Amino acid sequence: MPEIEYEKRRIFYQMPCGIYFDGEITGRINGGVIPKFQEIDPVKMVDNFGKEKIMAMKRHAERQLSGIAQQDTEEVRKALRNTIDLTTKLLEVPQE
Repeated sequence: MPEIEYEKRRIFYQMPCGIYFDGEITGRINGGVIPKFQEIDPVKMVDNFGKEKIMAMKRHAERQLSGIAQQDTEEVRKALRNTIDLTTKLLEVPQE
């Protein structure tokens, strides 16, 4: 399972994730899902984005999962769940 270090914590996550940033990490959040989506590079994501954008990514993924993704494949829903899981872990307050 891949992992990333964020705020002095090791965070494990699963790929693929189902929200993309204009095909790259540019800062503009799109609500695209598979097959259009491109995988997020979590290292670039945490290096370039603060909590607000990570929270927005989580909200977009939750909105997609509860809406349009219900008409899509299990692969799409899994990718969105992976996104929600990763962003939830990134937003957790570190334990001292």
